[in-house]
Order: sequence, then C-alpha cells, then structure tokens
Amino acid sequence: MELHERIKKIRVDLELTQQQYADELGVSRDTVNNLERGRMQIKEMYIRLICKTFRVNYFWLTEEKGEPFIGVPDIIMDDVIEEYNLDDTDRSLIEEYVKLPPDSRTVIKEYLMNIFKKTLE
Repeated sequence: MELHERIKKIRVDLELTQQQYADELGVSRDTVNNLERGRMQIKEMYIRLICKTFRVNYFWLTEEKGEPFIGVPDIIMDDVIEEYNLDDTDRSLIEEYVKLPPDSRTVIKEYLMNIFKKTLE
C-alpha cells in the first residue's frame, strides 16, 4: 500500500468524510483529496500532523510497519524521544521505569540522585 493510500485508510477507518478529516487537521478538503490521491508530494509536516491528530503510528504511516493506531502515551513518548534525541535504549528504560511500583521508583531516584551529586561535586 502506498503512503497516499494509507492516509486515506486512516480517514476511512475513522469513518470521517474528507471535510471532517480536513477540519480536524486544519487543512482544506482539497488538500486531503490531493493527499489521498497521491497528487502532491506528501510533506513530513502532513505526516506528523496526521500522526498527532489521529494517534497514528508514524512507522505504519510511513513504512507500513506495526499497527496503524497507537495510544496517547506513545505519542507523548515519541515527542520526548525526538525533542531530546533519545535512542531505543533510552525509550525502553523510560517505559520500564514508569511501569515500576512507586517504592521501586523511589529507590531508583535516590540511587540516581546520589550518582548526580557525586558527578557534580
């Protein structure tokens, strides 16, 4: 499936008209029509906008890998990963950390604070 077809599939799966899709994205219906038909080069800004607006998996939309839709925490995590230039290991550490019970997180925070104090001295 081509990128423009995946863009249309998202809209169809969400049961939105082109106008509703366009309104949610803040673009014209003609833009949506052109994106879905492959009549225009699909810029990264449109891809990111679709992903954020409709909780779409970036890798599914761009490479057809994984599931089409993701949850809100994944979107937030993607933003953090991008903003701070983190790698897959960083992502895994963060994801596992937040799954820990509060007392385990406290132990890890204290340990890290001790390391930071030694580093800053």
